[in-house]
Amino acid sequence: MTLREQVLVLVTVVIIVGGLYGGLRFYPAYKAIGETKKNTEMMDAAMKSTKVPEEPFDDTITLNKELKELDIELSDATALMADMEARLSPPDDTTLVRLAISDAARNAFVRINTNEEYRVTVPPPVAPTGTAAASATAQPQKRQGDAAKRRARNARRAAGVNSAALTINQVSPELATPLIKKMAINGPMERPMQRLVMEGTYAGMMRFIEELKRMEMMVTIVQFQLTPTPQAPPPGLNQRLSATLVLAL
Repeated sequence: MTLREQVLVLVTVVIIVGGLYGGLRFYPAYKAIGETKKNTEMMDAAMKSTKVPEEPFDDTITLNKELKELDIELSDATALMADMEARLSPPDDTTLVRLAISDAARNAFVRINTNEEYRVTVPPPVAPTGTAAASATAQPQKRQGDAAKRRARNARRAAGVNSAALTINQVSPELATPLIKKMAINGPMERPMQRLVMEGTYAGMMRFIEELKRMEMMVTIVQFQLTPTPQAPPPGLNQRLSATLVLAL
């Protein structure tokens, strides 16, 4: 091989090695350096345009004071609800409150012609499915206990427990008012209800309502109808009235 050929081979090898080095090492490193420089410039621009947030004007002491006041109000509301719940009649036995209502009518000088249980049954809530069912199973145990008590109470009602001394007036939900539906069996505010048909003067009816307010156990009038009796009063006497009341006990 001549000297010229050796020089050409050497030059060719140098070119090949340089090309391989540039393709495998130099260009990737140069590209990485360019990206790093670009990111650095972007960070510099962001730091120049960044604004430090101002200190909040809220006073921590005032916020803590308001939080304590809210806790006190919540405690008072909880105590009030517990007191109101204690004044409600037991769902399974309304004997005491019915006797108190009879005493109130006697003190108001009105006559009770009809005294019966006012029973309205609405369809039970639809059982949740899928993820809703999993969420329902995660509810507190107290809710499950309330549901079990409701089922047992409904079973006793169906069996006629405590119904010997009180006639049952079974009413269709379509004929009940929205408030009565809420307090019906399976309703969101389920309470035992009583229907009274009374006769007396207007003043006597007002005295009866005042007597209900003064009772130890809470009674709510959810329906009230007042009509005059067919008989005309004797001269000089007040017209007697007939009142139909539905009471939530």
